[in-house]
Amino acid sequence: MNTYDWNWFEKKISESLKTNSIKHKKILDFIKNIDSILQEALNHPISPFSSRPQDYLACITITRCFRLLISGLNLILSGFPECASNLDRSIWEIGIRLSYINEKNPTGGAFGWLLYSYESDISMLKAEYEYRIQINEDFGNLLLNLQSKESDLKNLREKAKEMNYDPDKLINKFGKLGIGNICEILNIRKAYDVSYNYLSGFVHEQFRATEDISIQVDDPMCQDS
Repeated sequence: MNTYDWNWFEKKISESLKTNSIKHKKILDFIKNIDSILQEALNHPISPFSSRPQDYLACITITRCFRLLISGLNLILSGFPECASNLDRSIWEIGIRLSYINEKNPTGGAFGWLLYSYESDISMLKAEYEYRIQINEDFGNLLLNLQSKESDLKNLREKAKEMNYDPDKLINKFGKLGIGNICEILNIRKAYDVSYNYLSGFVHEQFRATEDISIQVDDPMCQDS
């Protein structure tokens, strides 16, 4: 059995990327057009604390999706197509959540998504901070980051209230709501049962990539006696 070091992998990845980029040049050239459109549409001041948090949410999530797309294409062209499915699920879920928010309540939905995100970050930071205190380990800037997030959450809640929204109701309706429930509400349950579950199989390792990374052989030696 041959074994390979990082230099071998790096060379093979570079060769595959170069060869496949030339092969699919027409498709890849389209990315320049997409990037140009996105820059024009998204390059302006935004803030989650404005009266239109949906503008901020759209800019951030669309930019995130484009970066995930570029990363996925890079993986595919480099010879690791099965890995791109992990990134594809994030793009898919962001798209479904944006569709739900846009249909039901763009402003309130954006507040709900952002509020829940801040709460999740705070919960994570608190857990790490308390653990490091418990074992007497240096916590660096954890406390400052935690306080900053808590301040942002407070300001965001106040902005939502200022616009006559109940922050907690928004979190439950737009933040905590699972992707399966959203698909039910949008009447696209099949999208969850098929597309989401298929992509999740790569993320949660349900052996969807097995055929891409293994060779099946009929060998009696591989069977139980």
